[in-house]
Formats: sequence, structure tokens, C-alpha cells
Amino acid sequence: MINVLRWIAVAPITILGFAIGLFLSLLLHDGIRVLRSKDEMISGICIAQWFHYVEITVFCFGAALTACLVIALAVLIAPSRRVGVALAVFGIGCMVAI
Repeated sequence: MINVLRWIAVAPITILGFAIGLFLSLLLHDGIRVLRSKDEMISGICIAQWFHYVEITVFCFGAALTACLVIALAVLIAPSRRVGVALAVFGIGCMVAI
């Protein structure tokens, strides 16, 4: 019975992993926005040369973190066939991203 519940929990756990990754990514992005000075803002747009590169890095890190969380949580909750679950979640994630 517990295995059935764990299989049922795989989908909600992956959604939870996505939500956690998204929340942490947005939190990190808001954190780097605090580092900007008021002099580098013109009409709500940051013109600092470094900010664009840091922002892209944060976006890429957030996407990687979210993907890792989704796959790791799905594999941890699955009662068996963990390699198959990892490949399935990875494939579904690729299709969703496309």
C-alpha cells in the first residue's frame, strides 16, 4: 500500500520541486537587485555593465536548480525503477521546456 502512495506522490512532489526552485530563483534575483546603486538606475532600468551578466547567470542557475530539484525529488520519492523515473521526468521536463 505504501508503494502505491509513493507512486501517486511522484507527480505532486515534482510540482513542489518546481515551485521551490522557482521561489529560490526569484529570491536570488531580488537579492542581486538590491546590489544596484540608485545612480545606475534610469527610468527603472539598470544601466550597470555588470548587472546584465549577473542577471543571465542567475537565470541560468535558477533553471538548473529547478531541473535538479524536480528530478532529485522524483527519484527520492519513487519506490523503485529510479533510473526510469529520472529519465521519464527528464524527458517530460524537456518537452515542457520546449
